[in-house]
Amino acid sequence: MYLPSRFKPRYILFASLIVALGFFPLKQPLKALFLFLSDKPHFLAKSLYQQKNQNLESENLALKLQIKELEHFAHENQSLRKALKLAEAKGISIQAADIITFSPTNWRRNAFLNKGVNDNVNIGDIAIDENANLLGKIVDAGNETSQIFFADDPEFKSTAFIGEHTFGLLSGNLTGAKLLYVEDGENINSGDTVWMLIPGSQLIIDVGKVRNVQKNDNSLFWDIEVSLFTRKHISKRVFLIQ
Repeated sequence: MYLPSRFKPRYILFASLIVALGFFPLKQPLKALFLFLSDKPHFLAKSLYQQKNQNLESENLALKLQIKELEHFAHENQSLRKALKLAEAKGISIQAADIITFSPTNWRRNAFLNKGVNDNVNIGDIAIDENANLLGKIVDAGNETSQIFFADDPEFKSTAFIGEHTFGLLSGNLTGAKLLYVEDGENINSGDTVWMLIPGSQLIIDVGKVRNVQKNDNSLFWDIEVSLFTRKHISKRVFLIQ
């Protein structure tokens, strides 16, 4: 007869009690470990999804930028072709120049171009858009760059005409321009075209239209406000008449 078998239930109970007492302090850490291990695959899957989503967003943004760049080049090429046709029709020489930086202040309307004396750019050259509308005038020229005052810059000054005989000094004023020192303004009306004659040539370019006509009783001159045809400085390309 196997005698130790009489004590087996007692030993089993005692061993179970010892195991239970030893396991109880480890219950919470083991539970936390189990939860962490069970949740880790979901955490890794979520992180992988977020990373892939970020990569897709970056690729999408890069494609959008490429599309915008292509659209910009297409627009610039179209403008250049139009300007070249204009130059051929008028028998003049023009040169395209890109704007490399604008004036940092809101009180001026001027910029620097990537063409200078080395490209036959000179002070006084008139800048137009692809439709032969006035953009501005070169006021300073270095070897490789030049500075342009747009027609709405407060320092812009140039002779301009209304109709066949009326003329004055076109002066920018941030919101457009004014025609100063006009003595015979009786026959000027809102909507009349304001134009310029390019010095040294017979080329006529459009400036804008008369916005308002007013006579000051205390002055010999009429107050002529002008709406400019072109104020799209963000085009970043101008055409210089040479």
